[in-house]
Order: sequence, then C-alpha cells, then structure tokens
Amino acid sequence: MEIKIIDKFLPDETFLNLKQEILSTEFPFFIQSKIVKSQSDDRWDEWFATHSIYDDYIPQSSYYDKIGNIFFDSIDDITKIKSLNRIQVNFYPHTESIKEYTSHQDTPYPINAAIFYINTCDGFTRLSDDTIIDSVENRLLLFDGSTFHNGTSTTTTIGRYLINFNFL
Repeated sequence: MEIKIIDKFLPDETFLNLKQEILSTEFPFFIQSKIVKSQSDDRWDEWFATHSIYDDYIPQSSYYDKIGNIFFDSIDDITKIKSLNRIQVNFYPHTESIKEYTSHQDTPYPINAAIFYINTCDGFTRLSDDTIIDSVENRLLLFDGSTFHNGTSTTTTIGRYLINFNFL
C-alpha cells in the first residue's frame, strides 16, 4: 500500500461530534505502561492511554457502533475493506520536549493501517523512510502497518489524540 494523506477526511459536523466525544472527560481511557509490547519494563517514560474499540476481529467497546461505522464507510470508499482487525483510540501525554517513541510494526505481515488525527499539535508520525506526517485534526494517513513507524508526544496541547486502524 502506498502512503496516502487525506485532509478533512470526515465531514465537519461528523468530525466535531467525534472530537468532542473523545476529548470529553467521560471518554474512558486506560493507561498502558508500554507503547510497544516488546519494550522493556524499565522504560517508564513511554506510557500512553488507550481505548480498544475492536481487536482480533471482535468489538471490544460500546463505542464500536459509533466509531467503527463512521470510519468503515469512509475508509471503504477509498480502499476496499475485506476484514477489520483493530480500532484503537490513543492518547499520548504532553511532555516538556517532543519525545519520539520506539519504532514498531503494527503486525509483522503486510496489513493496511490508518491513523486518524483527532487534534492538531506539534506531535507527528515518523515512517521508516523518515517521512514525517504532522498531527493535524481530521487528517487520515493510510500506509502499510508492517512498515516500521513511530509516534511522538506533544508540547503544545495536553495530549496527542488519534485513532489507529488495521484492516485487510
């Protein structure tokens, strides 16, 4: 899959409702002590919060109908989805300076990946070829999730919010 960046991916009203819901104090996030599963336990500086919407081909959250359907229809218009594998909402905390997290693959085999950026900040995604995709709200990045990539923290907002998708 070639890299595609789509700005203003969702219609304004749909995006604003989604953003308001995820950034609300009511949206449940769960602290993860590691950004990358293979990371050692002594790396306390690479934590993040997540909410699993869909994993291993099974809905994991009551938010699946709302978030899953919005993106399933919209992404399917661009690249046909045969099977959804994962949807995860991520929160990366503010740091004093930009922290680049450990590079990783979503899977060791080719899989379509999408990152949907919920807020604009100075954080970014770095792909294995050193391409940098800035975190701009309502932007969708499509790429091969088996390629190494990493995210960052942010210094300009309370946190960096995004939704990660993997699908065939």
